[in-house]
Amino acid sequence: MMKIAICGSMSFSKEMYEAEQMLTELGHQAFLPDMSEANYAGMTLEQIQKLKDGYMWHHIHTMENSDAILVLNYPKKGIQGYIGANTFLEMAVAWYRKMPIFILNNIDATLSTFEEVLGMKPILLYGKLENIK
Repeated sequence: MMKIAICGSMSFSKEMYEAEQMLTELGHQAFLPDMSEANYAGMTLEQIQKLKDGYMWHHIHTMENSDAILVLNYPKKGIQGYIGANTFLEMAVAWYRKMPIFILNNIDATLSTFEEVLGMKPILLYGKLENIK
């Protein structure tokens, strides 16, 4: 059994809940990010900064108590294996801590951080959570 922090765009929240359930069924303990992330429209820069800082620190602390991270990288913004800035930041923390980085789907070569993601030596799951070992 592994403790796995789930990472990905908040637009994949439905898929995050599904992954959490499936990981549990596979015998793992899964941790979700704070799923209450706000809509920042109409907020001041200071309000956005305070909220986003809290969300990021919360998930980084969750990662500290995990054995690995799982990146959910579904299609978004015309990129097949989308990995946004915040998820990339979480991957960098995991890489620095020498944690396994599982990525659900193939890494899209059009991703602006494609080479950096490859450099983190992620473990590709080819769409199957059952491949987590």
